[in-house]
Amino acid sequence: MTCGLLTLGVAQTGLAADQYLELEPPKTLTGRGYGYNSISREFVLRQCVQFGAGLLDGSGASGDEFKFSSIISNSQLADEMNLAVNTKFSASMGLVSANASSKVDFFQTTKTNFNTHTILAKYHNVEPMKFVAGDINLKPEYLAMVGTPAFRAQCGDYIVIGEQKGRWFFGTVQLSVRDTLTESKLAASGVIGVEYATMNAEVGVSTINKLKQASNTQDLEIHVTSSGTNSASLSVDQFLQQVQAFPGQNGAKQTFKLMAVPYEDIVANWPVNNPLAPLTSEQKLTKLAEAAWG
Repeated sequence: MTCGLLTLGVAQTGLAADQYLELEPPKTLTGRGYGYNSISREFVLRQCVQFGAGLLDGSGASGDEFKFSSIISNSQLADEMNLAVNTKFSASMGLVSANASSKVDFFQTTKTNFNTHTILAKYHNVEPMKFVAGDINLKPEYLAMVGTPAFRAQCGDYIVIGEQKGRWFFGTVQLSVRDTLTESKLAASGVIGVEYATMNAEVGVSTINKLKQASNTQDLEIHVTSSGTNSASLSVDQFLQQVQAFPGQNGAKQTFKLMAVPYEDIVANWPVNNPLAPLTSEQKLTKLAEAAWG
């Protein structure tokens, strides 16, 4: 998902696009004004800044989307779930924080491979990202910490300035092909050889039912996560009922994505020529590895 922050940032702060960090929300308390430590990949549970209550809407991806997809790789699953790029990298390397969101938990527990047929059902209805409007200033008690390890430990090196809210549903039906009989049933039903691309609702439901008919019940695995609840369906029929009912339900909106930027690039009273606490040798090596793999 591409948010409209690039236009906003260039117009108001002159920031380069690569200075923004798109983040998946954690299970802990967070939001605009909270900190994020990009080295430990952890959110900071405090606001080290002061800012007004005004908000500015960003342009970019919003609205609702509902579709089925046939998934053959973890990379494709991450793309279909619109996971943030840095989260996608961290999850694939096993570096995700213990406080990662339920969406990231869902991604990590969904194992995809060429011997497993995976159908993803997804729905989301999200608002435009809303950004802090006006000046952002460090609270007095944190000004003296700038440039020390204590500042990074207590405030992080990034500050969350944008938050996007909405409702979403992700669910998968997976069938592991464990014998030739199942494989032949799938081939006869037309599931094997199906194009691995986005499917409409009718094709998606039809394919899921074919998986059900070609398998033993115990061979089917179903995973579900959504805003407001996390549950596992007991059957294919119950899963499809959940998928079809969720868009019409009135559920609470939750944080879908966050956007952060380095403190020194946006804080109005940031001390001149006083950088964040310098990185250790180990942290520099981590940064180099991330750049190389990126």
